[in-house]
Amino acid sequence: MSVLAVAVALVALAGGPPQVVHADGRVGQFRIDVTTKAQLVAALGKPRTTVVAVSGATAKRVGVRLAYSCGTSCDTVYSFSDKTGKLSDFASASRSFRTERGAGVGMTSAQASKLERKQVVPGCGSGKAIHVRWDKTHALVLAVLGGRVTILTYIGPHSTYYEPFGC
Repeated sequence: MSVLAVAVALVALAGGPPQVVHADGRVGQFRIDVTTKAQLVAALGKPRTTVVAVSGATAKRVGVRLAYSCGTSCDTVYSFSDKTGKLSDFASASRSFRTERGAGVGMTSAQASKLERKQVVPGCGSGKAIHVRWDKTHALVLAVLGGRVTILTYIGPHSTYYEPFGC
């Protein structure tokens, strides 16, 4: 088998090229505050599970989260706000997603920090984080645990998470 054939086979087995998560809210072919649940389901099919998102402050429904399996103990979750009907948040433990600079799940925090040109900072609990984007309404974060990136997440302005920028 030629080197090219082996490379093509490896890409096919890995699920294709990585999907890019951009600081402006693009997540692969989807976009925060633009993509509807129907559009996502049409593109990805039926989710492994659907969970109602509830506000921690009011205990009222604020949206829905669709989880797609990305392997053993691995999910990619797309959240939709009831307020807007649009994609509000994204989180994945999959190696199939990368930032624009190439940082993603599985790499060391030192590698990701160097690629992003951002420092590793304290995160929630015992974890650490690399803030690719962090402002009043948006966050693109690489969560770090045990010196490795474990989750890539994007929190939008209409987040379904209670206190999305706090711990």
